[in-house]
Amino acid sequence: MNKYEAYSESIRLIHKYFPESKSTFTKELGIGIYNFITSMKFCDFNLDLSCTHGGSVQEFELSEKGGFIGDNDKVYQRLLLHSGFKPEGRCVIIPDVVSENDWESYSVIPIICDSDMVGRRLLELETDSNYEIFDGSSFDTLFVFESGEAMGVDHDNRFFWAKSKKRKVIG
Repeated sequence: MNKYEAYSESIRLIHKYFPESKSTFTKELGIGIYNFITSMKFCDFNLDLSCTHGGSVQEFELSEKGGFIGDNDKVYQRLLLHSGFKPEGRCVIIPDVVSENDWESYSVIPIICDSDMVGRRLLELETDSNYEIFDGSSFDTLFVFESGEAMGVDHDNRFFWAKSKKRKVIG
């Protein structure tokens, strides 16, 4: 599967898992993290700024729970606990969300896996390619689960999450 096909399939699944994204997260408009945040705002949108480079005092305080320090899988588990998500089904991970239609220039293609395997896949990504998702670099990362939850981290370590209001519960 080439990059174009991988991104096309990922977008198709994201629209299925998080229907609110259909109007803002498209190949034509760009599949940037802020386009997806726009769709999350139609749901119960949450944002934690406590790990940003300037820091911000607020009610969620991910930074007090360890923030983004540690291996990819440990940080991912911390984000699930912080958001209160218990995802089911498959997950689409876009490790390096592009801001425009420029997916050809990005080295890591989206990952589609069972939600129980996300931690392992993140460790593989870290081990195989030295790709640190949560290192405060210029990467934006998005996770969208079949059960309707979505969460992401932008390049400034802002953590955001929401649960779809339109997605039917699986099972």
